[in-house]
Amino acid sequence: MGVVWLARDRSLGRLVAIKRIPTGADPGLSERLEREGRAAAGLRHPNIVAVHAIGGTGASTFLAMDFLEGGNLDEALKGKPLEPRAAATLSGKLADALAYAHGSGVLHRDIKPSNVLMGENMEPVLGDFGLATAVGGAGELSVAGHVVGTPAYLAPELLAGKDRASVLTDIYGLGAVLYVCLTGRPLFTGGSTAAILAQVTADEPVAPRVLQRDVPRDLETICLKCLEKSPSKRYASAAEVRDDLQRFLRGEPIAARPVGRLEKVVRWSAREPGSATAVALAVVVFLLVAIGLPIQLARLARARDAALAERARAEAEAASSKAVLGFLRDDLLDQAAPDIEPDRDIKLRAVLERASRKIEGRFSKQPEVEASVREALADTYDSIGEFATAMRHFERAETLRRALSGAEAPETLHSR
Repeated sequence: MGVVWLARDRSLGRLVAIKRIPTGADPGLSERLEREGRAAAGLRHPNIVAVHAIGGTGASTFLAMDFLEGGNLDEALKGKPLEPRAAATLSGKLADALAYAHGSGVLHRDIKPSNVLMGENMEPVLGDFGLATAVGGAGELSVAGHVVGTPAYLAPELLAGKDRASVLTDIYGLGAVLYVCLTGRPLFTGGSTAAILAQVTADEPVAPRVLQRDVPRDLETICLKCLEKSPSKRYASAAEVRDDLQRFLRGEPIAARPVGRLEKVVRWSAREPGSATAVALAVVVFLLVAIGLPIQLARLARARDAALAERARAEAEAASSKAVLGFLRDDLLDQAAPDIEPDRDIKLRAVLERASRKIEGRFSKQPEVEASVREALADTYDSIGEFATAMRHFERAETLRRALSGAEAPETLHSR
């Protein structure tokens, strides 16, 4: 809305900045320039640019202001971040200037690095009150439905079409300036104004610590609290921002709290309901797989273990049967072979007695086989009326079965 000239105040012998409406511009802008002059002229603060005079009329209206040789903050940064404490100090001074302006009934409405002028020793001075208005919006000159301000630094509520500028919109701008100081880049960038405004409305800014790892967590928290999408979640006043920045610089706990992960998820879900639904379904599927897969794997493992146990049992039974048959063949029936026993009329009792003697200690490492052999011998002794000997073999078989399978196992009960 204006062109700034460097001029010399002849009466006082000093350099001043003269702001004028550009040649050929709408003469109606003169009213806005006059309002800027009146707003700034009423403010006396070391970090707010001083206005010395308003002159001219119509298209020739001008303001005479302090000339600051350090240019503006945007030029001073040159796309590089400040050291965190320097960023906090600079932003704290701007917050104090804003608190004073708000207390004097003035909203700035266009806080950005290029409107922060640099005095000696990097002293920040808030300038360009061209969009300033009274707290509460009285006397606003913008056209209804027309959003004023710089896209990358606009508070989101101003794009919603339902909220007017307030103290909280200036706090958002202050947070945006602190963000640039900490990261060296604006909150949002894009190839067009529309792309930037879309990000302002829908996207959360990248956390400063993601871009610059040396940014302290408390300073990041202060910055992001200023930049909350919802005005009610920001600091309630510029004085609160200033106080938290001073606490940080003194090494004291800050009043703001960092945003938790759950709250971040809730905010994102509110902004992106379609994507949130898709993610929720994916999470449900993942949980079903994550819970169901182990259960299914456990079932398969149990089935495998049961199959292996059954196979082992069958192999054990086969080995036991083979050992029993081998004993009966080699140690019992072969007792009647001519080369072992010349007496062809050998009695069954003699064969059984010999087998009974051989069984002792023969199967010390095969209790299952010994139990089966003793049961076979016991049945045979029982069939010929040798009940005492049969009982002795059954009792020994029961003892072996009990040790192998327990007192209530079918095999143990059979021997009993």
